[in-house]
Amino acid sequence: MFTRILVPTDGSDLANQSAANAIQMAKALSATVVAVSILQPLASIPFYEGVGIVGAGADDLMTAQARKRADQAVEAIGAVARGADVQCELRVRESDSIVHGIVEAAKEYRCTLIFIGSHGRRGLTGLLMGSVTRSVLADAHLPVLVWRS
Repeated sequence: MFTRILVPTDGSDLANQSAANAIQMAKALSATVVAVSILQPLASIPFYEGVGIVGAGADDLMTAQARKRADQAVEAIGAVARGADVQCELRVRESDSIVHGIVEAAKEYRCTLIFIGSHGRRGLTGLLMGSVTRSVLADAHLPVLVWRS
């Protein structure tokens, strides 16, 4: 049933813990893991009034650093998958929206499940901080498994 499992990552501890569980599931199902990190172009990241980036080439430098972190994040998942003898594809893609990027990646890479972590924040904290996981659940047109820390 689940043959290709999309595992979004931002390199956080939560994402790495979620990925380790996704890899265990993939091993049990003989499925492929597709590790993906979404880069948001600087122009699409909302800044607060009075906050800006100073210096020529700052966009290029920050984009290069973000790309390096994204590459490291998916490679960390790849290393765990290789250690578990699970087939894993590593992807980094750009999107104006993290949520849209995850949902579109699942379609593009023909995934049959999205396996995503959640802090499980509720109430005012959940409302103020938003939730990528909650939005993926609302927008995805395939099964989503939420792993709570």
